[in-house]
Amino acid sequence: MTEAQINRKLKKIDTFKKALRQEKIQWGGYHDGSGLRYSIAEMYF
Repeated sequence: MTEAQINRKLKKIDTFKKALRQEKIQWGGYHDGSGLRYSIAEMYF
């Protein structure tokens, strides 16, 4: 993987993490019907 590809993946992971954090703040928990929690783990591999 090139350096640019790695940076894009890390940026996407940060975006997903921010979305989950915002959801927890707004609703007090997670409603993860779209599977964001699991897609973050997949991106590390």
